[in-house]
Amino acid sequence: MEDKETRGLGDLEPVSGMTLIEVLVAFVIFVLMIGALVSLANSGLETWTTGESRKDVYDRGQAVLGTIADDLRNAVSENVFYNDGRKDLMPASFLCDTDSNGAQRLRFVRGGDMERIRVEPAMQITKRVPTMYYGDSWEVAYVADSDPTKNLVYRAIRYFDRRVDYTLLRDEDVQRTGADWFKRHAAVLERGILYLGFRFWTQESETWFPAGTRVHTCGTEAHRPLVQLSAPGTCPVCARPTVERVVQEREDSSDVWDSTRVSDAGFRYRKRKDRLDPDFVYPEIVQITVVLESHASEVRGLKLDGPLGEKDALIKVTDTRGLPDAPNFVKIDAEWIEYDERTYDSIRARRRGARGTKAKPHDTGAIARFGETFVTEVRIPAFRHAVIR
Repeated sequence: MEDKETRGLGDLEPVSGMTLIEVLVAFVIFVLMIGALVSLANSGLETWTTGESRKDVYDRGQAVLGTIADDLRNAVSENVFYNDGRKDLMPASFLCDTDSNGAQRLRFVRGGDMERIRVEPAMQITKRVPTMYYGDSWEVAYVADSDPTKNLVYRAIRYFDRRVDYTLLRDEDVQRTGADWFKRHAAVLERGILYLGFRFWTQESETWFPAGTRVHTCGTEAHRPLVQLSAPGTCPVCARPTVERVVQEREDSSDVWDSTRVSDAGFRYRKRKDRLDPDFVYPEIVQITVVLESHASEVRGLKLDGPLGEKDALIKVTDTRGLPDAPNFVKIDAEWIEYDERTYDSIRARRRGARGTKAKPHDTGAIARFGETFVTEVRIPAFRHAVIR
């Protein structure tokens, strides 16, 4: 006779379950899925961070180029030496030369109202002469810091007065960026500017490539200005294959400028001073090159993995993450180096002491800096050609 409590138990099926091995396998699969999800999230976050960093650099680059371009488009020109009865006064010059560190500095006179010239609020701008006497004109100077390792470029601006002793248009007055007089008129254009360079289109220019460069262009002379390639190609006008030629001295652009034609001995249009016929010259187009370093720490420079001699070509670094593809440039201390090869832990220099700098030895751990390069061309409405004799 069956017990009431056990009655019907023989009809129940056994309950299904997971063995210990199955539980362990499921746990391992779960852990792997979590790891893959975390890895995917980290990868996505890194991609997003890199994109935001690049966006920040591009926004800053656009702001820098926009400020310089606005100043250049409002540049004024003249063709006369003013005299106060005792001496010649300072002309509204357009100048570009290099400082003691080899960095270019651009200085000129522009027009425009004070409210539209983007002056820093902390800068004290004073009009020393009536507007009706000279017009609303301003001296503008783009000058790199006297210490080349600071990676700073200043935009200095003051009211244009031909009669004063201190002026942004005179070399000795902008030589030391730490001087009190310069600091009163200057503000940092943007932090992290590794390089600011200018080239000028002359009345004889046919290419932006420097003299001596081998370029591929159309054999038809009329099409030559339209086709300037660094590699073989075809002419977009006549569809003929390009031919290789070497850029000559007079047909390239210039990296120096002196509108008065009497101050800079290296200017190609230099001539003797003639008060009756000054024949000032102003560029038609200015090409601006800016190299801007990222604020993001993960793409903000490398370190040397060993000492670098003055003539060494192989540069050992900790890694090359974020480094632009070759050929390109890298800045170590105050020296620019052009490289044409890179691996995961080294780069090979093509040219030491580039961009006006000098080749120097560097210690282990020195920072190798790099950034995004921005290039634009600005047409100058007030350009003026010279009479070539």
